[in-house]
Amino acid sequence: MTLVFAVLMCGCEIASPAEAPVSQNAADVTITLTEGARSRQYRLPAKYVAGKLSANRADVTYAVRDYISANPRVFPQKAYITSACQYVPPINGTQIDMPKLISYICDNVGTVQTLNIGDFYLEYQDPDAPALEKLYSRVQKSAVTYSDGQEVTLYDLGVVYDPSDNSIHYDKKILHDKVRDLANSYDDAGQRTVTINGVMGRFTVSGGTWGHVADTQAEIDYMTKHFDALRPGESSRIPIMKQDLSWNFPGTYIEVDKELQHVYLVSGNRVVMDSDCVTGRPRGHSTPEGIFFISEIRTNKTLTGPGYSSFVYRWMRLTNSGIGLHDATWRGRFGGAIYERDGSHGCINLPKAFAYELYDFVKVREPGEIVVFIHN
Repeated sequence: MTLVFAVLMCGCEIASPAEAPVSQNAADVTITLTEGARSRQYRLPAKYVAGKLSANRADVTYAVRDYISANPRVFPQKAYITSACQYVPPINGTQIDMPKLISYICDNVGTVQTLNIGDFYLEYQDPDAPALEKLYSRVQKSAVTYSDGQEVTLYDLGVVYDPSDNSIHYDKKILHDKVRDLANSYDDAGQRTVTINGVMGRFTVSGGTWGHVADTQAEIDYMTKHFDALRPGESSRIPIMKQDLSWNFPGTYIEVDKELQHVYLVSGNRVVMDSDCVTGRPRGHSTPEGIFFISEIRTNKTLTGPGYSSFVYRWMRLTNSGIGLHDATWRGRFGGAIYERDGSHGCINLPKAFAYELYDFVKVREPGEIVVFIHN
């Protein structure tokens, strides 16, 4: 039997002449093959077999091959990750499962008028795609968002993909700089201005050592391990702190009133003990004002500096520069205007007995349990 087909392209019909008449027990059938916006129509001779129209396999094969020659195929492509670490999924392509398509037309030529070629594409399976997609997903999700909304992703760090060993790399210098800036944004020690209800009234104070100080190197180490291992994302992170003192002040505090030259230990809104003191000379050695915590306590310490060396029995450090509370056994009097002409080098000088009592109170408590306010 001879194939007779008509082709519809751009709205025009081009028909091939029949080379032989169709027998009485046969019928011409028309089938349109479509693929997106493209279509091609074929008229196929068919005959009844057991009451069902069936097309000759050779004729159908000829039509399918004609369609393919007129519509070139797209070959499948493997998935890959770009050097900038973007995932490109595999392309299935438009290769046709010809045996399946030919058999379907032969068996259904009497009932199907239009056939979508896309239903007969060969299914392309890229064995590497799942692993690449998983790696890409890990890169995307390995982000850290801090409690203040700042975020660090691998894409911020110049991430690159190396296909030679399927590895991920990033710029550690960028990470160090980012984490250093980020950690510094959490540092607020001595940076707040606070109004306090003191023993003798309200006062406003700023400066000092109280507050938060991030441990920058520890945070860099943590983040490096996080990204090296492509750990899952983390949110609401707070940097590792080497000093973490809440601005919700504890109920126990030491108040140093420079104007009155007096020290109060207050706990639970009650003055537990108090004493006159001597602070630093106003010109050159003024005791710093601010909000402090006691960072070190020691007994029997020698304090040294330009032109002096003083032994003290009880030492309570406030600053790294050597300011603290301590006994001053070389003084016979405290309070009043002594500090104006014979003040300390910046420390708060205390009577020995009071220094001992204060030290005993402080030594059984953590640094964050007692805040020290120094004000005029």
